[in-house]
Amino acid sequence: MTATVLELHTGLKSENERITNSIETFLEGKGLKSANTKTTYTKSISQFFEDTRGKKLDELVMTDLIFTFEEVQNYQIALTKVMKDKEGKVRKYKNKTINGKIDAVRSLYKYLMSNDYPVKRAWFDIDNLTEFDSDSYSVITWEVAEQFINAVKGHKDGEVKSLLIELAVVTSYRLDSMLEMTWDCFGEKNGVKCVKVLGKGQKWDEKPIKKELFERFMELKKQSDSDRVFPSNLYARAVTRMMDKLKKELGIVDKNLTFHSFKKCGMYEVNVITGGDIKEIQRQGNHSSELTPLKFYMEQSKDLSQMPCLQIGEQVDLSPLESLDKDELIKLIMNSGRDVQTKLMQTFEATEQN
Repeated sequence: MTATVLELHTGLKSENERITNSIETFLEGKGLKSANTKTTYTKSISQFFEDTRGKKLDELVMTDLIFTFEEVQNYQIALTKVMKDKEGKVRKYKNKTINGKIDAVRSLYKYLMSNDYPVKRAWFDIDNLTEFDSDSYSVITWEVAEQFINAVKGHKDGEVKSLLIELAVVTSYRLDSMLEMTWDCFGEKNGVKCVKVLGKGQKWDEKPIKKELFERFMELKKQSDSDRVFPSNLYARAVTRMMDKLKKELGIVDKNLTFHSFKKCGMYEVNVITGGDIKEIQRQGNHSSELTPLKFYMEQSKDLSQMPCLQIGEQVDLSPLESLDKDELIKLIMNSGRDVQTKLMQTFEATEQN
């Protein structure tokens, strides 16, 4: 048996090469979980060193890695200010975005410490910003989603884009997972057409789909010469532009309605169909914890007009009791809880004493 020897990048000529290699290895590791995660971490880490050291990742030397807690704190504060990006566009980051940027660099420094770099993760142990400005994605119904499905058919590559949206709704798959799909993701089990994607945590998420939708994908496969279901020009940013164009066409101005809203749509429809079955909502959203679907259910079932706080300070309406006779009142009291019975007896005894 011939062993394959992996090159471990030892004996590099300079500290610059060592640093560059370590950062690249760290980012590649993130890419094993998700290509989107790798992209996000790369942008955040690159921005950090460009803003603080004025250097690109492949230009760093050991002294560039040394920071103080105060420097990192000042960087966090700077991110909260209105600033211009590389293209000169004015922007202001939300607290959730800032926390994500700091977390990415913090994670890198934990990795560098594990590889005996003279750095301290404690430099990045600053408090996260409160995410009070974090807007949730809008939830839409099937009827609204159907408008998008029909409207996008008039766009270039409209059929494949409409299939992308429809699949997102009925499966509640994340966009990054769907864009990585190959034709092997489609299959059949016990006579039921099904599809699967590699979701969060590198776990497969398999769901049944209607035969009609399955066959439309198979027709698309006949026209494709690629192993990938969706073409390479249909990437995350292109989908964002597609959504912006569709919202404009449909006269929708909701900034929180994004492609992720189709995932929420599927969860909402399952919520309606099952009467709020948390387990089914959890299965639809492929969430590892019940807390996320429970939060979703509570948000969707919230009716402000029926919330008890509206009754604070209001007099209890006792008019329905006025028509009851003695026997009906006694029966009502006997069927009440012990707390009600105890309170009534206390009131009765106090009245007798007076």
